[in-house]
Amino acid sequence: MSRRRSIEIKILFAISLFWENNVYSKPDAEIIQIKSPACLSQNYSINNYLDTTKNLTGLWHLEYTGSDLAKNFVKQLPANERKKIRVAIWDTSLHYQRPFGQTSICKETYRTAFIPSFSDGQYMHGHMVSSFISGQFGPMDLNGQIDSIVHSQWSGKSDLVELSNSVQRGLRIINYSIAKTDIFNPTYGDPKKNTSLALIDALDKNNVIVISGTGNWGAERLEMGYDKQAESSILVGAIDPQGWRADFSNSSTKRTILFAPGKHVASETPTGQIVSAEGTSFAAPQVTGVVGLALELLPALNRQIVEEILWYTGLNGPKGSQDATPPKIINSYKFIRVIERLASDIKKLPAKTEAIVRSHIREKIKKQSTFDFVEEANDILKVAATFKEDDCANLWKKIQTLRESFFLNQTNSVRENLVRLYKLAGYQVNAEYFANLKL
Repeated sequence: MSRRRSIEIKILFAISLFWENNVYSKPDAEIIQIKSPACLSQNYSINNYLDTTKNLTGLWHLEYTGSDLAKNFVKQLPANERKKIRVAIWDTSLHYQRPFGQTSICKETYRTAFIPSFSDGQYMHGHMVSSFISGQFGPMDLNGQIDSIVHSQWSGKSDLVELSNSVQRGLRIINYSIAKTDIFNPTYGDPKKNTSLALIDALDKNNVIVISGTGNWGAERLEMGYDKQAESSILVGAIDPQGWRADFSNSSTKRTILFAPGKHVASETPTGQIVSAEGTSFAAPQVTGVVGLALELLPALNRQIVEEILWYTGLNGPKGSQDATPPKIINSYKFIRVIERLASDIKKLPAKTEAIVRSHIREKIKKQSTFDFVEEANDILKVAATFKEDDCANLWKKIQTLRESFFLNQTNSVRENLVRLYKLAGYQVNAEYFANLKL
């Protein structure tokens, strides 16, 4: 045997031991020991950041909400059905121009001298938020631009000029993941005196949809200002990989809150490093991203209509939440399918003024048929049945196809199959999430 061949055999043996001892050695008896690396999640390239939870897929936050399916669905639509939109982050810092957008209209430096005690994480905040809107970690492949606006507390200058410039350029949606900063303002909760709350109210009146995280101090304290803010924005709380309301995520006994994954989620730093992030700051931009997709298809949408459709299409949950209305986890895929259905129907209208379109949408969303995808979901199940389970590639195709059916029409039988297949693939935490969803 040649020396080269001997070395190759040793390398292959070492690799096989690694897969067996480190990847597929699971205590759960239900998990079969499939040795092919293809049985790893399709997102394995970023799985390594999950140091403490190796039985959770790398982009679980997209899988749990169907955001990956929503993104793929919109990408397949004809280009002329998608309008270019402008998204903004209003944050502590600029995003670096990696895959997330084209423009930064705020010219402030990335690091400022106003709060010297800031950690590196806080200085990276704006970029990480952007990574959850567009790119591999977000629901969008942005067909437009992201503007970065540094909050006055960090820039030392008024937000008004930057926001006004962005609105004049066609801003439609803004992610505001730093609302807690205003708690230190003695006028917090008073929109007549609090600049940020007043600006959010003005943005809403100018048809700009503001989406904000609820904050991270684990309390029902939204009376301090978030409740007031919720009158003009969509509030988003965070869930953890098991489907519980994250222990840090604020709730409210007065306002409706939507939920999205926000604990132990994969994000990217300005240098391209993949890190684990947590906070409602990172739950909110996932909603921003999918609402951005919706605006590409149906620009006439406003905040009230968007929030209503998000709630109607949402998944029941999360556990451990005591909010004013039954809490909902976003169902990005069904949300986008409803939006696309409405957009197709609006093409038939003889007149398409904004007022007529919105009136038509409001009438449509009163009808159960607008949200009914039972027939399509059943057809998708027939496709799923054609995939074998002893082949790793087909196993993931079957999981994805079942998720597509489930997000369109939640049934116990599909849910049980998803739980079984995630266990089969070795992802116990994903299985636990779907098992615990309330139907």
